[in-house]
Amino acid sequence: MSDSIDLWHVYILKCCDGTLYTGIAKDVVARVKKHNSGQGAKHSWQTAG
Repeated sequence: MSDSIDLWHVYILKCCDGTLYTGIAKDVVARVKKHNSGQGAKHSWQTAG
């Protein structure tokens, strides 16, 4: 077993349509940047309507 710890974080985003999106990531800042650039989960960046 390795001595290094591989940490994951749970995060919650409030989307543009007011819904909440949950996810997990090792690097939350990088993951949120992906969501904001349109490269994350479609639900988190897709505009309503």
